[in-house]
Amino acid sequence: MSRGIRGRVTRFGSIFPAALVGIIALFAACSAQATSYTVDTTNDSSGAGNCSLRDAVSAANGSPTAGSSCMTPGTGSDTITFSVMGTITLGSTVPTITDANLTIDGPTTSPGITIDGKGRYRVLLVGTRAAFPTLNLNYLTIAHGYAAPGGHNGGGMFIQNATVVNVTNCTFWDNGAAGFGGAIYGFDNPLNVTNSTFAANVAFNGGAISTTGIITVTNSTLSDNRADFGGGIDGDANLKGAILASNTGGNCQFFQTGDDKGYNISDDDSCGFTATGSAQNGDGVDPKLDALGSYGGPTLTFALKTGSPAIDAIPPADCTYLAGPNPCTTSGSITNQLTCDQRGFIRPALGQENCDIGAVEGVAAPTLGAPAGNCADDCSAEFLKCVTPLDQCLSKCRGNERCEDFCRITFNEVAQSCREAENSCIRACSE
Repeated sequence: MSRGIRGRVTRFGSIFPAALVGIIALFAACSAQATSYTVDTTNDSSGAGNCSLRDAVSAANGSPTAGSSCMTPGTGSDTITFSVMGTITLGSTVPTITDANLTIDGPTTSPGITIDGKGRYRVLLVGTRAAFPTLNLNYLTIAHGYAAPGGHNGGGMFIQNATVVNVTNCTFWDNGAAGFGGAIYGFDNPLNVTNSTFAANVAFNGGAISTTGIITVTNSTLSDNRADFGGGIDGDANLKGAILASNTGGNCQFFQTGDDKGYNISDDDSCGFTATGSAQNGDGVDPKLDALGSYGGPTLTFALKTGSPAIDAIPPADCTYLAGPNPCTTSGSITNQLTCDQRGFIRPALGQENCDIGAVEGVAAPTLGAPAGNCADDCSAEFLKCVTPLDQCLSKCRGNERCEDFCRITFNEVAQSCREAENSCIRACSE
C-alpha cells in the first residue's frame, strides 16, 4: 500500500501538497485494518449463503466465494472466529492458507470446534512457493486428517512455506501420514507449540511432529503417537515443560540438536533431558498420565494422575513460554509468564505454589493432618487449612470472566472434597 502512495506522489508531486499526502496515507492505513470473519455453520459448504470455515479462509486469502456471507477480502492481518460449536467434517482439504497473517481462534468452552479430515483428507495446508503466511491456531481440535501416498506428509497440517506457525491450546488427535509428520509436517519453517496435546497420530517418521525447521515446544503433552522413527518429535527442537510418553518409535529423534530448556519428562531415553528440573524428571520417568479425555475446556487432554512427578514442578519464575503469542487471556508480572493451561484454567493450579509440566494443570488434592488433642476440633481446624479461599483464586484472574468461573467451580469442588475428608476424620474420632 505504501508503494502505491509513493507512486502517486512522484507522478503528481506538483499537484498534491504534503498535507494531502498525509491524509491519503492515513486513509490507506485505516483501510488496511484487520478483517474479522465469524464462521456461523459447521457445514463444510461453499457459497451457501452463510460463512463456513472454507468460505472464511477463501475470503481471508483475498478471494471471497460468491454466495457466501463473508465477502470482504482479507487485508493480510485477519481473524476467523466461530459463533457455533461442534465438528466440521471436511469434504476436501481446507483452502491453502496464503493470508499474510491469519489467526483461527476457536471457542473456549466445550465442545469447541473440531476440524475433521474424515480419515481421507489433509486438514490444513499452509503457504505456497510465493506466499509465506504467519498462521496462529488457538483452541482448535484437528482430527482424522490423512496425507496419502503422493502428498504424503502432514496429515493434520502441512506447512509448505510460512514465516511462522503458532499452535496454542490445541489438540491434534488421530491424524496420519504415509510419510513424515502424522499431525504436523513443516518444511524449513519455525513452528511454535504451547499448551497443546498430540495424541494417537501416526506416520513413518515423526508420529506427532516432523519438520526440517526448528520446533519450539512449551508445556505440551505428546503421548500415544506412533512412527518407525521419532514417534513424538522428528526434527530439531527446543523443549520446556513438555511431556513425551508412550510414543512408539521413541519419543524424540533429533537431526542435530534437542535443546533441553528444563522441566521436561520423557519415559524413555531418546530425548536426552538433563537440564533444570531433571533431578525428579528428565529421561526414563513415568509422568503418570491418565487416559485422553474431557477434563474441562474445549479440547481433549491428558490429565495427570495423583503422584505424577509433573505436578507442582516448575517454579513461577520459570513458568514461562519460549516463543509465539501469549496463549492466555491474562499476562503475568514475569516476561512471557504462562498464566493458563490448555483448557484456559489458571497456572499454577488452585492450591499449588508451582506450575505443572505438560499441557494441563492439576488441582491440589485436599489433605488433612493426623488429629491430636480434641479430635473433632482438630478435624475442623485441618478442614479450614485445606480450603483455599475463593478470593485468593479470583485475585489471579484480573477480571477475566472465564478464569473467575473456573475459580468458583474449582473452589466448590475443593471445598466439597475437604468437607468429605473432614467428615471422615470426625467419624474416625468416634471409632
